[in-house]
Order: sequence, then structure tokens, then C-alpha cells
Amino acid sequence: MAVRQLFSEMSFSFKAPKVHTEFISEEEAEKVKKAQVKLYAYRNGVLKRAPKIEWYRHKPLTYSWGQHRSNDDYARKFPKWMEEIAARLPEPVNHCIVIRYHDGLKTHAPWHSDKCEELGRKTGCMKRGTGFWVISVGDPRTFELGDETKVLWSKALPDRSMICIDAATNASVKHAVPPDPEWKGCRWSLIFRTIVE
Repeated sequence: MAVRQLFSEMSFSFKAPKVHTEFISEEEAEKVKKAQVKLYAYRNGVLKRAPKIEWYRHKPLTYSWGQHRSNDDYARKFPKWMEEIAARLPEPVNHCIVIRYHDGLKTHAPWHSDKCEELGRKTGCMKRGTGFWVISVGDPRTFELGDETKVLWSKALPDRSMICIDAATNASVKHAVPPDPEWKGCRWSLIFRTIVE
């Protein structure tokens, strides 16, 4: 918490992310939808919030979020279509994960900040100075920035759109895909990061 407070006291002013529409093609979106997601073992049980799958670009890497070590074998090397998307990002990345949200209540992401060196992590986290890119595929679902007490930014991200959450924003505010009992549909989240090697 001290690291978060210190970072917030620096010259940080909240900047809403820009939504880049039609960042990927319809053909690439179809490939995202075919990703073989699964429920990951989480510490002593199964995390049922949303099924996912991950890839690495050059060598095996794991982004650590509390998953059980038995999941380490799930990761695969970037396929060609993923390499082509990664090449369009403004900074190099070495890790990707796909999460599928298929139920308004059962599949969601609670308030959190991604693991990063700015917040004191040393391994299995994002490299200092890097953020993450979120590409949405399928039915628009709300993505929020803020925390449990105040929402600073909220938007239903369109199909094939992309937003970037930079390092300063990630370290200073949380993000969430909140539960929504009214939402019906299916949305895939393609997330690129640069993980500490």
C-alpha cells in the first residue's frame, strides 16, 4: 500500500485511455474466439471467475496472479496471427493472455492492479515503465478504472477495439470488469504485456 500511496503522490494526473476502434481485423477476431481457454487452478482451488489461456513470445514466461504451479504447462508460443497483432503495438511485448467472459455475473474481474515492478514485485510481473494493452472481441462489456469507492472511467469496449493502460495508471488506480446481471453475450479480452525475464 505504501508504494501505491507514494506513486499517487508523485506528479500523476489521471488520463483516460484512448479507445482505438477496429484495431484488429475480423479474421484476427475469429482467431481470438477460437482460443482454447480453460479454468485455471488457483492456489488451493479453481478460480471460476473467467477461463483463460496464455502465450509467450520468445521463451516460456508466466504472469503471476496467484495461480497454482500446475498451470505452468498451459502456455504456448505466439502463433503467427498473434505475432502480427503484437507487431502493431507501439512497444515490444513478450506475453499474452486471452480471457473469455460469457456470463454477466459468473465471469468478471474484481478491482485490482496488474502485478508490476512499480508496486514492488520482482518476478512474474510487468517490467518497470510498461503498461498493458487490452483488445476486446465480441459483445461490448464494461471496463472500469478507479477503485472500490470511486469509478474514474467506465466504457463498454467495442468489438475489435484496443486500449492501453500505461504504467503510471496501473500503479495508481485499479481496473475491473464488474459483474453485470443485465449483460448477455460473450466477450474475449486479449491482453498483451511485457513480463520481467
